[in-house]
This record gives sequence, C-alpha cells and structure tokens, in this order.
Amino acid sequence: MMGVHVVTSVDVAAQTDYGDAPDLGAGIGPGDYETFAANGGARHTLNPVSPFLGNCVDADSGAIANGAATADNLSTGFSTFGTCSIAGDDEDSVVVSARPSPNVVSTSLQITMTAASPADCILNAWIDFNQNGDFTDSGEQIATEMTLLSGSGSTSLNFPVPATAILGNIFARFRCSTVTGSGPTGLGGDGEVEDYLITINNPPDSKIPSLYREREPSPMTVPETSRLHPLPPLLTHLPLSTLSATTMGEHRPQWL
Repeated sequence: MMGVHVVTSVDVAAQTDYGDAPDLGAGIGPGDYETFAANGGARHTLNPVSPFLGNCVDADSGAIANGAATADNLSTGFSTFGTCSIAGDDEDSVVVSARPSPNVVSTSLQITMTAASPADCILNAWIDFNQNGDFTDSGEQIATEMTLLSGSGSTSLNFPVPATAILGNIFARFRCSTVTGSGPTGLGGDGEVEDYLITINNPPDSKIPSLYREREPSPMTVPETSRLHPLPPLLTHLPLSTLSATTMGEHRPQWL
C-alpha cells in the first residue's frame, strides 16, 4: 500500500549506534569485549531527537571494532545526527585530564555535552580496571545515572582508581540515553555509546630511583668545635647594619 513503510531489521541496523572496543568473538577475555551486534553489544537507537555526546553520532553496522577503539571514528556510518568536526569522528566527547594511576583517590576526565544534542542525557560509564573483558566487577562503574544537560559543555567526572588496577592499556565505555538502567551491554534506549582506550600509569614516582626523589631535608649536625666566635662587647652594642668589614676587622665571625 502506498505511503506505508514497513520497518525491517535493515532499517533498525541503519539507525543504531554500537561501541567499538575489540571483540574477538563469542565470550569475553582480556582485549575481548561484547561489542558486536552478534554478541549482544551495547547499542542505542538513533532518531532526530535522541541525545548524543560531543558534536555528533552516526549509525554503524554493529560489526566494526579495533584494538584502539577507534573503528567507529574511521567509518562514516549509515547516517549522522549532529555535525561531526571530522567526517565519521563521532566519539569525540571524552578527554582524560591526566593518565590514571592505581590507588589515586580522584582522577578526573571531561565529558562534553554540546548544544547540538537535541535532548538531555543520562550517563552511565565504566572502566575495565582488571582487563578481563567486562565492565561488571566491583568499582568499575565510574558514573551511574548522571544527568548531562544539552548544551552544558564540559563536565568533570571524578572517580577513584583501585589499587588493584592493572597497568597498561584498558578500555572504557560511556553510554548516553534518555532512559535509565543502561548496563555495559545490550540495548539501552535511544542515545549513543562511546568506547575509549585509556592508559593506566604507574603510581607517581614509582619508576623514579630513590636517589632522585624529593626528600625531606636532613637536620644539619654542627660539631661541638665548630662554633662562631661571639662578637666582642663593644660591637654587640652597635646596629648590625653599621658593622662593615672594616669595623669588624679581625672580629668578623669565622669558622674555627
């Protein structure tokens, strides 16, 4: 019948955003996340009024990923909402202020929510601190139902890095939606998912030899025999500003 469009699975795929952390197949493991559509990866439907992080979001196939979590940026996608600074570069909202280190009480990153987003966003975010391929372990959710307002610009997200965090490259996942309850995988209503590669550093100074670390100054011990001569009685009554080398003569303070 004319004027009627039947929604198909192709249409749904063409209007869905997925993550791009590496996915090596069914199951999880170090460097192997549930990202693809076939593995129940995190995904959001897209429409002209759905929220997104940064400047834009584009739909993808649910089958692109790489070891740097940049595959989505390297693909222009099926359709784009908003205006990307670089064509296809829709994972553009998160900036880590400083590389996180284990046992640091507070690490900060910046999340940008521009006015280009047609709606406010409810943010959930995770970091896989133990590098086991999921985001469900204790302490790995760094944002829970956090509201980001459209046009609010850059917002700070502060979180602790556990002492057990594994050093090196790990992955983070950020989900923005109009609905609550988004987990690290599965469908999360309309919105956007962005995956990032983050480096966990050694704690501050851990690689610096102790010889070069800043130390507290040691108190200086003065030998009993190393004392300053007292000034002669006459000079002790004069203002110090008037004591020149000539005035003091041989009575200038000196070390024995």
